[in-house]
Amino acid sequence: MLQMPDRFPVRPVLLVAALGLIAGGCRENRDATVVIEALTLRTPTVPPATRTPVVMATQPTTALLEDGLGDGFNCFTGQPLTETPPGVDISGAFVVFLLNPDTGEPEEVLFTMELDQAPAPNTALFGGVEFADTARAISPLNPQWHLDGIGNQNFSFTARGPDAVPELHQFDPSSGWSANPNTDFGVEVDGNQIFITVPVGEIPANSLFYIAVSDYTACDTVGLDENRQPTGQLPGILDPLATATSLP
Repeated sequence: MLQMPDRFPVRPVLLVAALGLIAGGCRENRDATVVIEALTLRTPTVPPATRTPVVMATQPTTALLEDGLGDGFNCFTGQPLTETPPGVDISGAFVVFLLNPDTGEPEEVLFTMELDQAPAPNTALFGGVEFADTARAISPLNPQWHLDGIGNQNFSFTARGPDAVPELHQFDPSSGWSANPNTDFGVEVDGNQIFITVPVGEIPANSLFYIAVSDYTACDTVGLDENRQPTGQLPGILDPLATATSLP
């Protein structure tokens, strides 16, 4: 998901990507319902919102991804860091469906990334959620960027302080990674939390994901196993699980 830095230019002044989103990841013109059910021992702290929490016993609707602190790595080599920079260290993430208030059907997916602390106002970050779309080829390994060769569709962002700019990137074997402006997902940074809201229709079917953040040198991820394979899944959606493999 995190490509080479020159594929993610940091603008001198970043625009707020999700002007309609408040800290809870809720667009003001959508009074949708957040459906919440914890899947681990830790209950996610859902950001403040105008949606009503509802527990559904028949189907899991929240996914938790937990990550230890101090486990960052060099983005270029993949080698563990002796010290992960504050504001780049992911402590965990969770995923919830946002339901259409009229139909009750899932309308958006809210990914919430939690960092160890809020990044410094002048810290440039990039990251996002990358899926390994089973319908397309996975990006090839890249000896100069450790997070290549894992997926093929990422809902990424560049950010500085509270300002974030979203950009969808997709991999194609014939042309490599390219930006796709035809997307309606949004990103908001609020303190030590980063909210990524993606329309359900843009999520690749039957595909695993992981989440990452970087300051362009230090990286941290959640939802990757020891073989660099994504393990994150939308709650109650994937069965059986797909396996992503890199191109040689």
